[in-house]
Parts: sequence; structure tokens; C-alpha cells
Amino acid sequence: ETNRIKTAVSNDGLVWTKQGVVIEPSDVMALGTPTLDVTASAGAVVDGDGDIRLFFTTRGPNAVSLKKGIYMATSTDDGATFTVQAGPIISEFTTNDQDYGSQDAAPVYTDEGLRVYYWVGTSEVEPLSAIYSVINASLEY
Repeated sequence: ETNRIKTAVSNDGLVWTKQGVVIEPSDVMALGTPTLDVTASAGAVVDGDGDIRLFFTTRGPNAVSLKKGIYMATSTDDGATFTVQAGPIISEFTTNDQDYGSQDAAPVYTDEGLRVYYWVGTSEVEPLSAIYSVINASLEY
């Protein structure tokens, strides 16, 4: 099974019109990542310029890779198309023979800039499984 990111639009938040697939695993693999079968767990915000910043998880069937993790894509045309940045903002990693993947990006603007909360690991990979965050002070609303 391949997971893709799709979008829909609404004027009232009640009735939605599907727009279709905006990010495929192959879009990210074209940037030099290993084999992927998941682009999922997306969270989005609109920045001060009106651009949509979409944060999403990439995963795949093979070994842990610094090229997998949470990526950012930007749309300047109201979400019709997205450009994926060249590398993940948060990578997968291995510590003490335990594999950790980041997922479930939740971006939010704060007084300090754009903060992205995310979850690492699973209940089986203690002690580093937790909710973490990163902040980019140059991205403001």
C-alpha cells in the first residue's frame, strides 16, 4: 500500500471539494531519499506571505535513513501544487541499537516563530519516545 497526501478546499469548513494528490512518495524519492511507501501525518499552516507550509512524515520498508523523517513542502498557489524542500527538517536516527522515526508533525506559530511539534518512536523504543519540538524563528506569521 502506498500512502499519499491529498488536499480538499472549503469556504465554510462544512462542505469540502477534493482537489487530489499533492505529494507522492516518489516526489520525495526524487530528492535522493531511499525507497518510500508513506507520505502521511500532514500538518499545515499559512505563513505571513500567504504561502501554505505543509509538514509531513516519510517512511519506507528499508533500513533507517537520515533522508527519512519529517519534510516541509511549500505552496504559493493556495495548495494546488507543493514544492518539497531538499532534505528533512527532522531525520530518523538510531541510538543504542534502537530505531527512532519522527512523525505526526503539528506546526503552530508562536511569538518565537514557527514551532513544529512531533512524536518520536513507539512504546517499544524507550526511553527516547516522546513529543519533541523544533522552532524556526525566521518563519513568522
